Amino acid sequence: MSSSNNLESAHELEHNTSNESNNITVDNIQRYIKKSKIQNTDACTQKWVRSLQEYRKKKNISYDIQTLNDKNQLEQELCEFFADMKRQDGKPYKPESIVSAYTSLRRYLFEGSAIKN
Repeated sequence: MSSSNNLESAHELEHNTSNESNNITVDNIQRYIKKSKIQNTDACTQKWVRSLQEYRKKKNISYDIQTLNDKNQLEQELCEFFADMKRQDGKPYKPESIVSAYTSLRRYLFEGSAIKN
């Protein structure tokens, strides 16, 4: 989604929320949130989730990470993943890529993890 679409979403939200005859509902709010989401966010998140799943498969870890409810074990697995991360050509990732992986996996786990804090 381009920044102009985000701007249109913001203007639409402002217009609709300032209109007294319009009732704000949870569905409307969720629609605006979804509409304003950056287009590449989901693709980036899915890329890093797949990378983590492939890593876990190589380590013979078969359970879904979102069902894990032991915070220490989750932390350990993620630390090992980040420590072992390499590009497909075997070279290390740039710091920006590691930050992207971290924020993507954080988002993924925040939205669906069994651990809630």
